[in-house]
Amino acid sequence: MMTEIDRRKAQLDQEGYVVIEGALPDSTRLDLLARLNRIYRMIEGAGKHVYPGGVGNAERLILNLHNKDSAFVDLLDDSTVLPLVQHMLQSGSYQNKEPFIVTQFSARDPHLGLGAQQLHMDSRFPGPPFALMAIALWMLNDFTVESGATRLVPRSHLRPSYPENGVKYPDEITVGAPAGSVLLYNGSAWHGGGAKQRDVERWSVIVSYARWFVKPAFDMTKNTPPELYAKLSPERRELFGFTSVAPVDEQVRSRSRIDPSELPDVL
Repeated sequence: MMTEIDRRKAQLDQEGYVVIEGALPDSTRLDLLARLNRIYRMIEGAGKHVYPGGVGNAERLILNLHNKDSAFVDLLDDSTVLPLVQHMLQSGSYQNKEPFIVTQFSARDPHLGLGAQQLHMDSRFPGPPFALMAIALWMLNDFTVESGATRLVPRSHLRPSYPENGVKYPDEITVGAPAGSVLLYNGSAWHGGGAKQRDVERWSVIVSYARWFVKPAFDMTKNTPPELYAKLSPERRELFGFTSVAPVDEQVRSRSRIDPSELPDVL
């Protein structure tokens, strides 16, 4: 008999996504929601809510959550999500065991009136034989058509092409789910945020994972606070990319990766 986790793995392989409702206890969800709003008020008050290039103008956006509030770090290796990420990102690697890293850790709440995003893929590579990236999108508010829920084209992770600009695909779906759910999808799946139609809060926490050799969006080995690093387990330090930093030269190290046990206890 197929277990629930086997069913989810099969759906990820075949459809490119899976939704897990009730993944986040309501008390945790409400706590994280309050923290996000507090963080955003602080960065907005400091005038740092819009990033170079105008990023953040169309949404409430918080980047690098780990160095804003360590309470969010527990989401990175959540016991419901991590086995599914492992399934996607270790399959096809040597002995199906090579590590993976977090490439981006952010939160987003689109503004009212923001149009739907162009369908895109996060991996920037269509139809690879094995997933290069996996994304966990934690829904801290209800995701509905009116709140601008994520749109996705099932099985598009198998297509060896990019979505065309401005095209509405007949098999596109809107991934609606109640607050506390998590959407996990293959980084090559075509997806995009929906247009928010009502002035309601729609925060999501987005964790992007990738195989260890993929370039991260930010260098977490340099933007992780020393006090947080000291508390990280070896497994979490690996997720933050500390074991896959390239050596300066051959006098330092000739291996592309190092074992977590070789990392220093402090930065």
